Amino acid sequence: MKKSLRGFTLIELLVVIAIIALLISMLLPNLRQARETARMIVSQANLKQQGLAIFGYHNENKEYWPGDHFEGSGGSWIAWAPRMRQYMGQGQKAADVFYCPSTPKEFKWVLKKGTKSMPQSCLELGYTDLDEAGLNYSLSGSKLFFGYGYNGGGAEWTLAPGRGLGEHTESKYKPLPAGDKFMKEAKQSEVIFPNRMVAIGDSTASGNWDTSFFPRDPINPNTGLPAHHLGKRHLGRSNLMVADFSVKMVDPLDFPINSKGISTEEKQKRIEQWNRQGKAFDVDAGH
Repeated sequence: MKKSLRGFTLIELLVVIAIIALLISMLLPNLRQARETARMIVSQANLKQQGLAIFGYHNENKEYWPGDHFEGSGGSWIAWAPRMRQYMGQGQKAADVFYCPSTPKEFKWVLKKGTKSMPQSCLELGYTDLDEAGLNYSLSGSKLFFGYGYNGGGAEWTLAPGRGLGEHTESKYKPLPAGDKFMKEAKQSEVIFPNRMVAIGDSTASGNWDTSFFPRDPINPNTGLPAHHLGKRHLGRSNLMVADFSVKMVDPLDFPINSKGISTEEKQKRIEQWNRQGKAFDVDAGH
């Protein structure tokens, strides 16, 4: 006798679909977290390569850090990234080390020819072609998206003595004015506590000075962070390379100087992480 095949009833089919949907909803957050964890690891590897590049730069430049940027004709030309790129190889592959995979594609440093020549001083900044587009904040206020920031100025870059790793670079074509010499590139020997001083890390990435950190800027009430600061990049945390070239994961909320409700002692501790002297100077006055 031939047996008839029994199919799913509508109720049974709906139950199966519901179970599958439930499993997917349970797995998706884990998949997203795993994907972001992978991106975080790539970003950490990028910073480690940048650390090796700075080590090479130190060896050939009397232990000087590369400095933040150059104030030249046509705006501000970023110095630290192209100076480090020379020690990572040539071409786009070297520039890709400065791209964090957790940022949109427009944050990628794409090497291409510019529409006009850069200042001659850009050769001192590590640019190999004066017709390269370069990393430039133009006077017109156009945005420059970038994934990593550099601690050029420390807790307060406008006040002497220099606090960070060098805010404005020196150039034989345009030397810094006598009153601004304190902003020039710092030596590694000037960094008192390299194992805890901020050097390079994930930026807040808004297109406006993504390449630099200014920890004393006003706090954004929506993020709890200054506009130009370590960003909540990887599951709410940031990759950070300190001045001894080691890389670690940190909570960016532990670094702003102007956060509300922090004690004087905590504020001093935070300022010390930004300054190469390892001290906060006059905490209450902000100097």
